Amino acid sequence: AEQRVAYLLLRYALHRRRLQLPILDFSLPMSRRDMANHLGLAMETVSRILSRFQRLALCRIHGRRIVSLNIAALQEHFEHTPQPFMQ
Repeated sequence: AEQRVAYLLLRYALHRRRLQLPILDFSLPMSRRDMANHLGLAMETVSRILSRFQRLALCRIHGRRIVSLNIAALQEHFEHTPQPFMQ
């Protein structure tokens, strides 16, 4: 489940990078409930995972805003990440 949430965050950041938009301090396009539905997880699971990511300093989230996203740490922490981030 953690890998799925990390992959979703990284994929969205990669999409923003391709559009030459900031990958820090941006709003998520979906709520935690929408993320859970998209990933086939319970909303509580997504919330717990995002809280864990924050404790591990992988990201900082306020509501739907990603204030910081440690892409390198997310990639290092999880095996399955989008390859274009390896650049």
